[in-house]
Amino acid sequence: MLAPLPILALLLLTRCARAAIHADLHRLQLSHFAFHTDALKTRLARLAAPPNATVVIVGVEWGNDMAALAHAGYRVIAVEADPQHARTLRQRVQDNPTWDVRVVEAYAAATAESERQVTVDSLVSTEVAVLSVDVQGAEHEVLRGASKLLAERRVRTLWVESIACQASALHVLHMLKDEFELFDFVPWGLARGKDAKVPRTRDSFLFDDARPGGIDQYWQWLCDAQRGRYKWLQTDFLAVRKDLVDDALREKLRALPRLCQAGAKCVLRELDAVKDEL
Repeated sequence: MLAPLPILALLLLTRCARAAIHADLHRLQLSHFAFHTDALKTRLARLAAPPNATVVIVGVEWGNDMAALAHAGYRVIAVEADPQHARTLRQRVQDNPTWDVRVVEAYAAATAESERQVTVDSLVSTEVAVLSVDVQGAEHEVLRGASKLLAERRVRTLWVESIACQASALHVLHMLKDEFELFDFVPWGLARGKDAKVPRTRDSFLFDDARPGGIDQYWQWLCDAQRGRYKWLQTDFLAVRKDLVDDALREKLRALPRLCQAGAKCVLRELDAVKDEL
């Protein structure tokens, strides 16, 4: 007869079992490109909170997300370090006087050690419906600068880009796993042997209905795929605070593919439908 596991070991096993990346969106074949449509991002924001809530976007670039969410009625804090992008964003805000947008030209970091650096914690004192972070590998440092907001459970959802094989991506997932449920979109990349200018094909996407769910295993799966099949590979994660996840929310997530039929370019689903290049 086996001896019973110590209580501490049982608790650790339970915690590890819960530290999973849910496959709901992946199995729906919602890709990186589906995630980056205005229709889907607006719907995800509404699942977090109604318009007039605060959204923080770190890494705004040309401002598509900023424009879509501001047009939908959200208060947007747009953090962009590139001066040229920041000028363009300020002009877009000036051209749309009904938007409630604050453009912050700075680097979001773990600590503000210069005039060109800010922390997310220093920018907002209210609850945040969405914290979006897309900064090409520096996501972990940005979230360290939002540690107060996260510790006080004042972030309802996060949207975080992840690049395969970057250790910072693994740190982000472990940072969020205790307070948030994690969902991935189907990764996409440039398959080896393909020209970057070639239209996206089925092998641009890493869809695997049986992909691993554990955080460490998922990260290794993504990294192994890049080393073997892709020149580069990336995905996006939706993190939803655990107290907000119930059957009703999961049902709304399962309804997201309907947006693909209403004009959103979900790409992977469309490729499977037409069995051809876009």
